[in-house]
Amino acid sequence: MHFELNQNVIDNIPKLISLLESLSKENEDMDQFYNELLKTAIKIIPEADYGSLILINKNKNSWSWLSVVGHNEELLKKMTFHIKADDLIDGNVVLYDDVIEYRKKYMPNYVYNMLQKATTPIKCTLANYVKISENLFIDFSLDIDKNSEKTFSKDSKEILKLFGNIAKIFLKNKMEKNKLNELNKELKYKNYQLLEMNKKIQKMYNNALDIINNMANITLNIKDEESLLKNVFRTLVKIIPFAEKAILVEKEKDKLVIIDKIGFEKLVMNELSVKENNKNIVEFFELSGKYIQTQFDKKTDIYIEINEEFDNELFNVYSINDSLEKLIYSFSELNEKLIKTKELIKKVILAFINLSDLNEIYNIKHSESTAYYAKIIGKELGFDNDRLDKLYWAALMHDIGKIGIPSNILVKTSKLTPEEFEIVKKHTIIGHDVILKFLEDEELADIVKYHHERYDGKGYPEGLKGEEIPLESRIIAVADAYIEMTTFKEYRGIYSREGAVKVIKENKGTQFDPIISDIFINFLNQKNKLDETF
Repeated sequence: MHFELNQNVIDNIPKLISLLESLSKENEDMDQFYNELLKTAIKIIPEADYGSLILINKNKNSWSWLSVVGHNEELLKKMTFHIKADDLIDGNVVLYDDVIEYRKKYMPNYVYNMLQKATTPIKCTLANYVKISENLFIDFSLDIDKNSEKTFSKDSKEILKLFGNIAKIFLKNKMEKNKLNELNKELKYKNYQLLEMNKKIQKMYNNALDIINNMANITLNIKDEESLLKNVFRTLVKIIPFAEKAILVEKEKDKLVIIDKIGFEKLVMNELSVKENNKNIVEFFELSGKYIQTQFDKKTDIYIEINEEFDNELFNVYSINDSLEKLIYSFSELNEKLIKTKELIKKVILAFINLSDLNEIYNIKHSESTAYYAKIIGKELGFDNDRLDKLYWAALMHDIGKIGIPSNILVKTSKLTPEEFEIVKKHTIIGHDVILKFLEDEELADIVKYHHERYDGKGYPEGLKGEEIPLESRIIAVADAYIEMTTFKEYRGIYSREGAVKVIKENKGTQFDPIISDIFINFLNQKNKLDETF
């Protein structure tokens, strides 16, 4: 369609050329580009006073503000809003009298209220929708001030299409470049993995040669059968992980005669008797602890002491009575097994939390409820599945540090003294250290560490303030406080839902993040209405 170039277009041609040149730049900042693009559009289209660039995920009904002029940028860009849309058509240019009122029926009340607060009053909005992929759209919107008498012209609609297409090209280019960068990173990582694997294989090969040479020397130099047995036992135990203490025994009826031992220098007895044998995990009358049993040959067994952190499945990849070839091959199986170690440790931690709950040291129901509400808030904030999963785990383990706090303080029914409270406060640091040690996840550890920080900077352990506190920690702080208030305590009773909501309202902006507080309160109010209905 033909339209005449107005003076604004002519005056801003250098700026348009600069923006178009930016499309091919490798490291162009997305925020800066969209801010410049939006400001240029407002300069060129004479009727426009304000504007927004919004990324819409049609599948998730999520709206994320990429750039804002004239509205509350801090509030709009901080959050992801959930709004349904029935007019997302590629290339569609739509004029709305009041776009927020038009979409009111497609959004939750709290989203409507927040958009009302975040946007400057407008007379009308001209929106151009451009399709990026199957579910992604960009909404390039320009607004006229509420008190203005201006209206958008046909030429303005056509110019807005031009800007919409520039925004689309830039984002698609950025996405393609990101894909290439990610692919390049993945290829580099795969190459690194292959190099590391090659090193491990070489090391395994050298170890195998050492073992074979050692076994050959033992066979050649030792004629006595018992000496040969002891040397083979000691060689094999050295190459088995976690084997700090081990016993070689010969089976004689109901007794086990000790032939050799490692790590039991002070053990003087010659015989052992089995107290319990449960799937090759053995306990003895004469020794403390538990031992894993593996057959060495028809008449001899090896027993290796295991600790509480011992993984039986991990150990079972070793078969000592098999040939050396199978033993060496089992190292490759161990490498594959270690990839899943973090997941196994998560299960161990969950089991430990449940076990601690039996001793009233840790309340798993409290943590599960906190995790449930934290995940709901995360969904409202537009977290993806990976981030929701991390938030859930952090909330579930947020008080795991209390395993290091004396139980007499944790189960105390009266109010804590200042000295006792200082001890309890250490659970955030202990929890951080436990997660860092066993899961090696610094982000998860930090979320747990800072869940008792306050929005006004008066929390602990470090007195972080506002957005210095990880977003996930701020979420857990609200959910945890609600569960704590609605749980009975002998020294102060129990809060009703309404009472707990009142406390959160009174403390938003001081103890709690105000946006997270509003989201959670709106959720509870909606849930309350549903409960009353049914």
